[in-house]
Amino acid sequence: MGGTGIASKRPFKLAAAAIAIIGVVGLGALQADGRLIERTKSVRVPVDTGPGGTASAKARCPEGKRVVLGGFEVSLRADDGYSTHLKLDGRRGWRAGAVNYDADERPTLTSIAYCSRLRGIKAREHTVRIPKQGPTDSPVTVTARCHPGEQLAFGGFDYDQGAVPGESSDAYVSELRRTGKHGWRVGAFNFAHSAPVTAIAYCSKHAPRTTTEKKTVTVESNDVARVKAKCGRDKRVAFGGYRADVTFNDAFVSLHGLERTSARVWKVSAFNTNGTDAGQLTAYAYCAGG
Repeated sequence: MGGTGIASKRPFKLAAAAIAIIGVVGLGALQADGRLIERTKSVRVPVDTGPGGTASAKARCPEGKRVVLGGFEVSLRADDGYSTHLKLDGRRGWRAGAVNYDADERPTLTSIAYCSRLRGIKAREHTVRIPKQGPTDSPVTVTARCHPGEQLAFGGFDYDQGAVPGESSDAYVSELRRTGKHGWRVGAFNFAHSAPVTAIAYCSKHAPRTTTEKKTVTVESNDVARVKAKCGRDKRVAFGGYRADVTFNDAFVSLHGLERTSARVWKVSAFNTNGTDAGQLTAYAYCAGG
């Protein structure tokens, strides 16, 4: 077995946990000058007491605005901290969650809401059940698509770890990104019992058309990385995504942050918990305007 035995510790640490992962990433109402109102909320994630310590934070937009882009950050050096949900919570709320499998450290989780205006957001969903996977398997993907006449404003996902009574699945997200003109694809690798994973495309007839910029870096073993995808001078980030190597025995590049750092830049942060093998991390910026 090449690596640090990451697969062997997952079922032990996640037994009987009931975790919902709903999430990620999007800007809908792109202003011509790229300005958005940012709101954050930070909490501490409790230590592992068996199935892991969990926490959730809700960032809230001011009156008259709604969430048009969501992000999050969990302590980058907390190698046993993982995103558990990233989702819209009403029109003005963006909720981020994390689970912590460290018995000593209490990492910080920050939810980030970017606020403006966008009309007519609709959630389009598609679910698949991922079976328990092994050393020769690759992450399974599921895609949700906007209806005719709609544009993809941003995307999310839902993973209910305790959906089947008496079973404890153990899935980890590997990608959240656009596919085609109207699709939102979610990838995940599952170490235990079958796991239902849902891709959520947030769609609007008023969302801008976008082009794609991407940047890829190598994440060395037991190391962290930050990668930024940048839009052209005449464009602004409309929403973002990512892709990373998540495998059974080799590179395990776990997501730790998604953030719009400026009008033109989308940043992704990750930790490769494998002790021997390097992995790839890609940031996608979906750019509007021009």
